[in-house]
Amino acid sequence: MSMLDRVAPIQDAPARPAPAEGGPVRPASTRNGPTPPAPVQGEPGRGARMTGRQKLVLTLLLGAQFMIAVDFSILNVALPAVGAGLGFSLADLQWVATAFALSAAGFTLLFGRIADLVGRKRLFLVGRSDDERVPGNLTSVGRYGR
Repeated sequence: MSMLDRVAPIQDAPARPAPAEGGPVRPASTRNGPTPPAPVQGEPGRGARMTGRQKLVLTLLLGAQFMIAVDFSILNVALPAVGAGLGFSLADLQWVATAFALSAAGFTLLFGRIADLVGRKRLFLVGRSDDERVPGNLTSVGRYGR
């Protein structure tokens, strides 16, 4: 007996109940107006388009992901200097990178939960206002004459 013989045959879907008396039966596609045709894969100009807000959110998320990648690249470049300054051996430098990655992931989860509680926009605005108050930031160089 082969594996295909053991599989139960597919049963047809149960029949629809009879329509109520007095009304014509319309096909499902015309109950709420005409159904638009499904987009053809690979055909430009068809299907769902992104709104301006979705494009902005995507741009912000891509920018944040880029900043995280840059942070990890800076860390890898600075590891020899960090190891020399702290007296770490080459084998111990992996713990610096691990601690950085774990703290970045932990803060991402923490502030994601805070954003769920207080709102994403409010947390974003608080972060932006805090960024402007910190002296020595790259954004504040022109404002404070440093």
